Amino acid sequence: MHQITQRIHHGLPEKKNEARIVPQSRQKDKGRGGLSFIMRSALRFVFAARRRCVVTLAYFCILIAVFLPLFCAAYAKKAAGFNFAADNRNPRDFLAKTEGRAARANAAQQNSYEVFAPFAAAVLVAHATGGAVQGVINFWALLFVASRLLYIYCYICDKHTLRSLSFTVGLVCIVALFVAAF
Repeated sequence: MHQITQRIHHGLPEKKNEARIVPQSRQKDKGRGGLSFIMRSALRFVFAARRRCVVTLAYFCILIAVFLPLFCAAYAKKAAGFNFAADNRNPRDFLAKTEGRAARANAAQQNSYEVFAPFAAAVLVAHATGGAVQGVINFWALLFVASRLLYIYCYICDKHTLRSLSFTVGLVCIVALFVAAF
């Protein structure tokens, strides 16, 4: 009896002459070659992935960090009197020749590019491991963006002590995100 129950449970025929029982959801549609089964499976996968994939505040902070160097470059060009028609052939040479606030904004741009990769990696690792509470990840990511905004302001305004302090806060945020991941 156990063998018969086991065979029925798995959809196998009781005897060699009986047809195999196949659940309706796995049967091929007549005339469609199983297309509807494939479509249902694909839609199930997409909606299941959509439920698991949530855009968090920390991910949004990565997006903000992407645009911080571009803001610095735009400010540096505006402060130095960038002429799009004349200077756009070689904008890096133009920015290399700048002085004062424009030169400091360009340096802030370069530093923003350098620190972006570790920050993005830290946020992604903190999310991927699942070891950190979402509120903790969001806190450190927001603090990082705030420290970078302060860093850029201090760099442009030539406030070197506060600039160094805000840079250190940004590094602490990156390390804290990695630590929170484990």
